[in-house]
Amino acid sequence: PEAGACSACPPGSFAPGPNNVNCTLCGISSANPLSGQSACTACLPGRVAVSAGLTTCTSCGAGSYSTGGANCTSCPGGQFAANSGSSSCLLCGGGKFSLGSAATCTNCAAGKYQPASGQMSCQLTSPGYFSLPGQANATACAVRKYTNSTGVSACTLCQTGKFAPDLV
Repeated sequence: PEAGACSACPPGSFAPGPNNVNCTLCGISSANPLSGQSACTACLPGRVAVSAGLTTCTSCGAGSYSTGGANCTSCPGGQFAANSGSSSCLLCGGGKFSLGSAATCTNCAAGKYQPASGQMSCQLTSPGYFSLPGQANATACAVRKYTNSTGVSACTLCQTGKFAPDLV
């Protein structure tokens, strides 16, 4: 700057009032994209500024979230964040699960089910029951069908001369 002249603080910094000698860098969790500003702007939820002097806050990636600040946090198991810039994670619904840091929930495999939301695993079907992928509840075998195994995706038709009672 020219002697006797005032200069605008560059982007990523600010001068809070008149008669400033130096510019101050924007702190962690805030940013400033413009020159000549008197303050920096706090990062909005879903966005972060991880170091001082930044001109923009960046979005947290899918599978993570931020309430605004310096760090993105991974979604815990049983939850997910589908989009970047999320301010919270959502619970996986019934028939689905996640292990954490998930952008989507995974369907329970055939032979497994999950009735509750927000879970990290699925349950095996019991003998006499089956399930298809993504089911929240196991289904009882129909009359004349059976299974003696756990974790099955279909029941077996009884052979001629044999029967299986209805479990429902």
